[in-house]
Amino acid sequence: MPPRRTTSQRGYGHHHQQLRAHYQARINAGEHITCWRPDCDNRITGTDWHLGHDDDDRSKYRGPECVQCNLVAAARKTNAKRAGEPTGPEPQTRHW
Repeated sequence: MPPRRTTSQRGYGHHHQQLRAHYQARINAGEHITCWRPDCDNRITGTDWHLGHDDDDRSKYRGPECVQCNLVAAARKTNAKRAGEPTGPEPQTRHW
């Protein structure tokens, strides 16, 4: 089995770590922050949470997210990709 890549190699570099630290400080201060998923209203507490990406554009962050919500969303996307279903927005086409 190949060695696990670093957080930066997996796309969670400085910007990700800084944004997560920002939210963690707010959570530690007692701010009421809930999972960003529209169908979830779980409060984010402690350190067991994920910094959620936009489902269609991984370069965008949506905010703190329940671990379960994040893993379910990733599984849905992976399973759809395996089944040959579209997983994101329609590709843009230029009309000349």
